[in-house]
Amino acid sequence: MALLISGSLMSRAVCRTCWTWYANGESACPKCHTRLVGADNRGSVSSADAAATVITTPTPPPAMVQPTADAPFPAPAQANSSGISWPIWLLIGGGTLAVIAVVGLLVLGLLVTGALGPVTSSDGAMSVKIPKGWAQGNAATMTNAKPVLALARLNRTNGVEPHFIVEDLGQLIPLSAIEAGWDPFLRSGRLNVPGTVGGLTRTTVGGAPALSADFHGSRYSGQLLFVDYGSKTYIVEMVSDPSEFERLRDSDFSAILSSWQWQ
Repeated sequence: MALLISGSLMSRAVCRTCWTWYANGESACPKCHTRLVGADNRGSVSSADAAATVITTPTPPPAMVQPTADAPFPAPAQANSSGISWPIWLLIGGGTLAVIAVVGLLVLGLLVTGALGPVTSSDGAMSVKIPKGWAQGNAATMTNAKPVLALARLNRTNGVEPHFIVEDLGQLIPLSAIEAGWDPFLRSGRLNVPGTVGGLTRTTVGGAPALSADFHGSRYSGQLLFVDYGSKTYIVEMVSDPSEFERLRDSDFSAILSSWQWQ
């Protein structure tokens, strides 16, 4: 903020240090004891006024911004990933593929058990028949996709409960785009799955085009299906203990997929 100090036209002397004007015959400034300059021997009052100095109050430097809960320090920019197609990042929700949820898939609130006819997904898009010894329930997953159908076998093997889960991605991702990004994604090492994941093969689910990929590990084995139908892509997870996956693939899992009907 600037403060302009000027004298009155009636003043006869001025202190050049504190720029105070005096008209009562003072010869020195009572404040700082500096000799006063008279208007009549230093030029006209207007000349002295013109010589008045603009005193500028220094502006303090801005204070350092401190992080708060609402405005934390920005995170360092991260380099863009290379060689990974955007549909794959959509599927994994930023770093975790749907299949990793096998560890946390717990079917809650059993609704139906054992071959009691077709059950329909929560979005009404498809229906399947429940094999004997299986139940329908609610699945908690670790993906961005919404589970619309969850089946589990009531008997566990080595503590693993076989699951058949259908998840809705909420939009259509062309299978060709998934194929294009799959191998680079696997080579990137970003896939955190308890096992080895294979390549994609073409298949169908209820007559709709689909892609299939198997994975095998010491505790879990399973199959992942990407199904395009209408305006959406669905993920199907079929998971079990490794010792019985091949048998379930040819029996219970096969029976569920064979009964699949689009509504």
